[in-house]
Amino acid sequence: MQATDSERRSIDRKIAMLLTCGGDLVIDSYNALKLGELTEQEIAAADTKYDAVLNRLDSHFCEQTNEVFERFKFRCRKQNDEVISKFVTELKISAKLCNFDISEESKMIRDQIVYGVRDEEAREEMLKNKNLTLNDAVGTAMVRETAKSQAKVYKDEHTPTESHQEREGNI
Repeated sequence: MQATDSERRSIDRKIAMLLTCGGDLVIDSYNALKLGELTEQEIAAADTKYDAVLNRLDSHFCEQTNEVFERFKFRCRKQNDEVISKFVTELKISAKLCNFDISEESKMIRDQIVYGVRDEEAREEMLKNKNLTLNDAVGTAMVRETAKSQAKVYKDEHTPTESHQEREGNI
C-alpha cells in the first residue's frame, strides 16, 4: 500500500520530531545508520517509515542480552536476606532474560527456588513432593517464612515474665 503525500508528510514530521526530541545522539545515530535511505522493503516490513526508523534506533540503542551469561546468573541465584516473594519476583524477571522455552520457564523457576531457597526445611519439604509445581514451591516457602516470622514474634512477646501478682507487689 502506497502512502499518500499527506501521510508521507505526517510521517516525515514524526521522524523530525523524534530527531529533535532525541537530540544530537539520536541525530548522529540516524545519520550513521543511514536511516534516511531505508529501502521500500524495510519500510513495508515495519508498516511505515517512522516505524522502520524507530525499530532500527531501538535495536541500535537497546542493550543486547547474552543468553548464556543470563542463564548462568539465573542458575547461580540464591535467596539472600530478601523475603521469598522478592526472591521469586527477581527469578521471574531474570528468567525472561534467559529466553527459556515458555513450556519450561515455570519449571526452571521452580527448580531455582528449590535450589536457592534459604530455608533448608522448606527445601526438604519441596523435595518430598514428586509433582511439585511452581505454585507449590512458592506456597511452601511463603508458608514456612510466615510461620517462622510469626513464631519469632510469639516467642519474643510471650517470654516468661513476672506474673501480674509480682508486678502488683502481692507476692
